[in-house]
Amino acid sequence: MSAFSPHHTPGADDLAAGSHEPARTRPRLVIADDDFVIQMVVSASLEHAFDVVGIAGDGDAAIELVKDQQPDLILVDVDMPAGGGRRVVGEITRLAPRVAIVVLTADESDAARRELTAAGAVAYAQKGIDPDVLADLLIGAIAAHAGELARSAPERSATAAALACGDELACAAAT
Repeated sequence: MSAFSPHHTPGADDLAAGSHEPARTRPRLVIADDDFVIQMVVSASLEHAFDVVGIAGDGDAAIELVKDQQPDLILVDVDMPAGGGRRVVGEITRLAPRVAIVVLTADESDAARRELTAAGAVAYAQKGIDPDVLADLLIGAIAAHAGELARSAPERSATAAALACGDELACAAAT
């Protein structure tokens, strides 16, 4: 299992100009790919727009980093050791549903795309994508995922309220 998690020490650059309040933070990103070159290229090309809080080389490390770092987003390769992206997408959807998941892969099959989006991936990008296009895609994926969570929150709240008040019809509909 290989993982990298940089630790950030707050400093003067973290404060908004003329304020004692922290500056708005960039979205927190975990990168999961078993190819070291891809890890470094993607990290370097996205560091202007994201706070890369961890890099994982396999599925186990990716899941642990998401649990430990609570990023806004994970960019995950499909084919890597310890279950690969297919396992990672399912586990993160279950363990950290707030985290947006984007798949980055060389696999161009529609079946893989459908499988991963059905499992919880928000978006799918091909390796070799222009870094600025990828950054825009990732920002859009975070926004889309947040919107989806916001839309589903009232449904969860209504179901919880119906279950709590003993509404048998609502309880039957919720199950």
